[in-house]
Amino acid sequence: MKQDKFKVVDYIRLFIKSLSFYLENFPKKEYELRERIKKNAYDILEMAYEANSTEVIELKINLINKILAKIKLIDFLLDMAVELNFLSHKKYLKMANSLSDIEKYSRGWLLYVKKCLESYKNNIKREELNNTVIIENEQSNKKLRSNKKPDTILLSEKAQKELNKT
Repeated sequence: MKQDKFKVVDYIRLFIKSLSFYLENFPKKEYELRERIKKNAYDILEMAYEANSTEVIELKINLINKILAKIKLIDFLLDMAVELNFLSHKKYLKMANSLSDIEKYSRGWLLYVKKCLESYKNNIKREELNNTVIIENEQSNKKLRSNKKPDTILLSEKAQKELNKT
């Protein structure tokens, strides 16, 4: 198995491989339940790859939240299989532990992405503030050099009051 640098994907891939083993004793009449569990597991893997490859942070957050929702759905389906005696409690516990690991890493990933988004927003705000100060300083210097008022100035009210004082 090729090891990804990305832990969540490794855990999801291992979970999918174990599904075949754990779900092999399902009754044939419960084909849909088994296939829904597998399909949702594959969906999680697909969304993890997509979220890992996208550069759009909001999309990444949305995909990770969908992964977490699918994990809850798989857990419900597995719990239902245990209640219907299609899956032993021991197998369920092993699969639930795997799901728990996937959920833990996904939540950590989500927190990391949210922190990156906050950091990015703070940097943008800092840049805008710095640009405003630069524009204000340039306009102030122009005002000192000439008595003509500039055609358009994009300044805050505080800066305009200070310019009017001089």
